[in-house]
Amino acid sequence: MFPVNISLQQVRQGMITADDVLSPSGQLIVPKNTTINQRLISRLKLYNVKMVCVIITEDVARELNAMAEKN
Repeated sequence: MFPVNISLQQVRQGMITADDVLSPSGQLIVPKNTTINQRLISRLKLYNVKMVCVIITEDVARELNAMAEKN
């Protein structure tokens, strides 16, 4: 498992934040080591967060790479 910065569009329920997630103005939205759920994804969208650092496995990394290649 390792940390990676991904776009909010790639964030999925069950991922874990590797760092605190801050709003563009620096306000703490989601603390480090939080399991992401749909409510948090909606909250990140509300705060206009573009990127999130999450902890992922190699399997998830391959899946994200495949998604990126399709776009």
